[in-house]
Amino acid sequence: MIATTLVIFTAEGLVLDAALKAFQPLKNESAIGILYDPMSCKLARLNEAARLCGSDGDSVDLSRVFDARIFQDSMELRWHKDPSSKRSHRAVILAETEIDLSPRLDDRWKRHKIEPPVIDTLEQTYLLWGEGTRNRLADGWSELATPRIGAMPVPIPGVKPNARVVLRTREYLAEYDHGNVAVLDERLMRLEVAGG
Repeated sequence: MIATTLVIFTAEGLVLDAALKAFQPLKNESAIGILYDPMSCKLARLNEAARLCGSDGDSVDLSRVFDARIFQDSMELRWHKDPSSKRSHRAVILAETEIDLSPRLDDRWKRHKIEPPVIDTLEQTYLLWGEGTRNRLADGWSELATPRIGAMPVPIPGVKPNARVVLRTREYLAEYDHGNVAVLDERLMRLEVAGG
């Protein structure tokens, strides 16, 4: 088993726009967002201005989003909306490298000690619904479709007709009482063409 560092920061009360701005300065690679609202699940790409944009290049309307996961190979931002009047929205940043957030983020962000420590990782994949189509979208985007679900733009270029897309993730394993090993957490990493 190989020990891996997992660094977790959390913040309460941040709206999604503020959480995205906190995540943005850490970006040194492309980031993808999975956004859930009451009517749909959408994929978006995070741009240099800390805006989530769809395949048309326009900013995605975040007003109805209740859950978001923005990820890249090195880290992930999770955000969950608190629908109560308290508005205690919760944001979490997970990374494998130590990050000094103090000069970039306000004092609402707190670093958490991981207990028990991570002892190993497992790479996992999830298959996205649908297959590639012949429809051409903006640069950096492809379309997946299935008769049951319909069509969905995905922020990954070059998905050929009938090809599939997978979401790569990493599970973090920890040893608990009595020597049992279990998944402590899982971080989203990237989209890839299956078998590519």
